[in-house]
Amino acid sequence: MKRVFTIFFLTNMLFAEGFFPKKNYVQDLEEFEQKPKYKSEAYQSGESWSRIPNDETTKDEYDYYAKKCPSTELRDSAQILYSLSPFDSVFVLKNCSEIPESLRGGLEKSTKQKIYDLSFLPLYEKIQNVELPDHSIFTDSFAIWKRTVYRYSNFYKNDLLFLETERQFSNQLIRVLYSESSISQKLISVKKITEDMRNHNLAKLQMYLYSKQNPVFAKNLEEENSFLYKYFKSSILLFLDENEISEVDKIKIKQFESCLDRIKEDSNQRLLLFYGYFSDYERFLYTPVSKTNLKASQQWNFVKRTVFQSHHFSGRSLELSETCSLIQMGL
Repeated sequence: MKRVFTIFFLTNMLFAEGFFPKKNYVQDLEEFEQKPKYKSEAYQSGESWSRIPNDETTKDEYDYYAKKCPSTELRDSAQILYSLSPFDSVFVLKNCSEIPESLRGGLEKSTKQKIYDLSFLPLYEKIQNVELPDHSIFTDSFAIWKRTVYRYSNFYKNDLLFLETERQFSNQLIRVLYSESSISQKLISVKKITEDMRNHNLAKLQMYLYSKQNPVFAKNLEEENSFLYKYFKSSILLFLDENEISEVDKIKIKQFESCLDRIKEDSNQRLLLFYGYFSDYERFLYTPVSKTNLKASQQWNFVKRTVFQSHHFSGRSLELSETCSLIQMGL
């Protein structure tokens, strides 16, 4: 509940009067969808710089409860879960430190199920295969879902839970489309979810175009881009060395790297546009458990394989390359 409230609070805050320049926000999004233009105006104004911080207490809480949890298996599982959901991993360790040994088996089972659930993102094809009447609302929802998951998720994001917002929208659509509600009721619900996705995408676009918020304490565009360029380049080396990533996706990443090297010379281009992709997937390039721990290593390898062989990783890798190409063309 706390995480859901935070999402809506931040979205509403973004549209609060004075946060962004007074513009026609909906027109911004419509124009961007028809002909994307990636020139950010964030550092052209004299408005104060700001940054939305992550919950910096989570890691401290994790370390505290990890020391108090007597179960090696639960500590290993919590360590893997941390990459998917830091809040849930802290909750597991806290429970581990408080419940009797007889209940730890159930906690371990539910933790593994949580890891399994958070490793997946519902497929667009799964939604698309539902038999529905040929209605523009359903068609629009599918198109906007794809843009939400593949395009706007690559923008700057501050989610601690892996693919938090994307999973929320996907699950909402699936629940509605597979429900026993009437078609008219489904239309109303899908239209509402579609509008929520539009607002989410609009907030991401507005933040990129007009806000100086960034994941580092950069005070100007040059400083921000310098950090991000080095971060992207070091991560790309690891992506290309990752066995679980297909050669097809590695080609997309290489194409992005070549494009990145060219557009970085443009002093007006903001590289924050690609931060969401790297912040989401870079965490899976490092092994959080000892390789000598075979059981935990197998569990981690499952998570990594699931993520890097997913539709969202492939779709976002393609969007990464195509977006950079559009920028290089001067759009």
